[in-house]
Formats: sequence, structure tokens, C-alpha cells
Amino acid sequence: MWNVDNDKIANESLHLDINANTKRTILSSLQRNFDPFGLNLPLLNRAKLFVHGLQCDKTLEWDTRLSTDKLKVWHNICKQVNKGSSLELPRSLGSRNSNYNMLIFCDASKEYISCVIHLQEIGVNESNIVLARNSVTTKNLSCKSIPILELAALEFGVHTAVDLYQSLNNAVRPIIISNLNVYSDSLVALSWLKSRAVEFGKIDRKNVFINNKINKIIESCKVKSMNFSHINGKNNPADSASRCMSRAVVDKTCFVKLINPPCNDAEHSFTVPHHKANYKCFKSIVCNVETVPIMDVNKFSFKKSVRIMHYVLKFVSNLKNKCKKVVVSEEIVYSRSYNLVLSYAQLNSYPQIFKDLQNKEFKHPLISQLNLFLSDDGLIKS
Repeated sequence: MWNVDNDKIANESLHLDINANTKRTILSSLQRNFDPFGLNLPLLNRAKLFVHGLQCDKTLEWDTRLSTDKLKVWHNICKQVNKGSSLELPRSLGSRNSNYNMLIFCDASKEYISCVIHLQEIGVNESNIVLARNSVTTKNLSCKSIPILELAALEFGVHTAVDLYQSLNNAVRPIIISNLNVYSDSLVALSWLKSRAVEFGKIDRKNVFINNKINKIIESCKVKSMNFSHINGKNNPADSASRCMSRAVVDKTCFVKLINPPCNDAEHSFTVPHHKANYKCFKSIVCNVETVPIMDVNKFSFKKSVRIMHYVLKFVSNLKNKCKKVVVSEEIVYSRSYNLVLSYAQLNSYPQIFKDLQNKEFKHPLISQLNLFLSDDGLIKS
């Protein structure tokens, strides 16, 4: 609905049927409240948890009347929701020709994982909600620790943000989103993501669930790079979406409007995918391995030297795979190791011939006698 007096839009007033007394009628009553933007999530969270509990009760049939104790709880929920009005947001957030920052706030509790997305017109010192989503933690998630739930909330928020970004970007009159900034109040979850996406850490030692969530986040960020940063829990709008609140409590939070949106915390901020400029050190390693001898081949047998070189190039190849997303087969790596060791041995034994062939000179007598040349692999051949 559009309130022409204050130029704000809102859903119809929330209403839950206090006379509903079965799982079917209670679910029907909850789903009648149309809320496409998720503005009323904090107000309906308690009702959603109640319905979730009914659905998890396998002994309760759809049309079986609830017990007196459960009906009492439902009546209290209805009274709290029905006396509150729907939350409102401004009909216009700014000029359609302006550039915007999309702020994605993520949070988790034992009951919910949630994300709240704000749009901030660049140059304006406030942001407004455009979308809020949450999901009741399943049985598999509810037994997880809070940092793991926060990581699941990050994945949930990033996936939701990508969908919204693509919808706005592909609209008939697209809205220009310059930056996507993701905020979480969990330093542990952010450090897990940073370890994999930026520092090439040992996150693989974590369990499969953590690795899968991180991989999904990195995959989603390929659509549009995202800046990840830490935010204090008190200033996190998603905190409201992951908890049960009344209208009076929600009005005191930054759920709908955030004044002075947070700046990226330099200490805990990073970008995914990470900028390629930070891979220069790895690229220099690759260049040095292939142009400068890195081992004395005279100290080992040829077979052992090839094996050592193979381990080195395999490590370098893995770095290149992460930097450039190029997969190099094991056979190619071994073949390159073999050629490099042989090239080092020839360079060590016949330095003058190597120099003459590189300069395309034929001063050394063996070059003409044996018809020597330098192959594309850098080997002396005849």
C-alpha cells in the first residue's frame, strides 16, 4: 500500500487468525500475510518458529486440534502480531540515474540465518532496506556452532545479493550498482573465507560443510566482486531478522534505515575474487623456476633430480591454477620437470655452447660438427 501523506509504502496490516486450531489452519493464517520485501520478518519470526515446530511433530496430523498448551502459545503470538502495524519504507530511495552501493548484512542465531540488503545512494549518508530474507535453521544446521551458522548466513546473503543484483542490472531501466559490500559480525567466519580466497591457507583441514559453503561463496562472487568486512553486532540490521521482536523493539533498531552506513574495516576487509595484483609474488616464482636454475643437478642422480623438480613445479602449478583458474595436467608438469632438469645439466656442462646457440652464433666447433641447435624446450639437440 502507498501512503500518499508521507510518501511511503507498506504491506497490509498483519493479521493472524486467533481462532485457528489445527496445523493446516495456522499455516494458512500465516501465509495470508503477503510480504515480498521481508519488511515484517522480525514481527513474524515467532509465528514461523511455532509453525516449524508443528511441522517437525510427526505425530501431529494436519487437521488434528492442537493441545491446550500449544493453542495458548498461538493465542499469545496472534495478540502480539495483530496489535502491531506493518513496517514502512520510503517509496523512492534516490535518483534512478545515480550510482548505488549495495550493503548486504548477514547474521545467524540458533533459530534463523538471515540477510538484510540496503541500498545506499553514493554521496548520501544513509541507506534504506530493499530486501530481507531469513530461513529457519534445519535439524542439520541447528546442531552446528555459531561460527558455522554465521558462515551459512554469509553464503545465504551472498546468494540473495547476486540474485537481486542481476535483477536490478537486467531491468528495462537498470539501476547501477557500483559496489557490493558484505558485512558479518563473525570474525571467525570471515577469517575462514579470507584464508581460502585470499591467503591460500589450510582451510582444507576444516570439515566438508565449511569447505562447501566457502566454495559456494567464491563461486557466487564470480558474477560480481564483493567486499567483505566486519561489523559490530549492535549495528547489524540483520540482527533483527534473525530474532523474534515486537514492533516497538524493531523501531529502535537500524533494520529499516541505517544512518552513517559502516565503512570497510581496513583490518578485517578483503575482496573476493581477490585482485590479481596480489599474485605478483607467485608469478615471479613461476618465472624464476623456468628461467633460472634452482638446484644443483650434480648433487643428485638424474632420476632423483627430476622427481624433486616435479614436486616444485607441481606446487607452482597449483598456485597458477588458483591465480588463473587454468588446470595443468600431471603429464605436462612431469614432462616440463624432465626437460628443465636436462636443460640445467646441459647448461652446467656446456655453458659456452648454450650461450652461442642463444645468440645464434656458431663460434664453438662442436656446433657445426654435430649440427647442434636449441629446441623450443630449451634443450641442445642435433
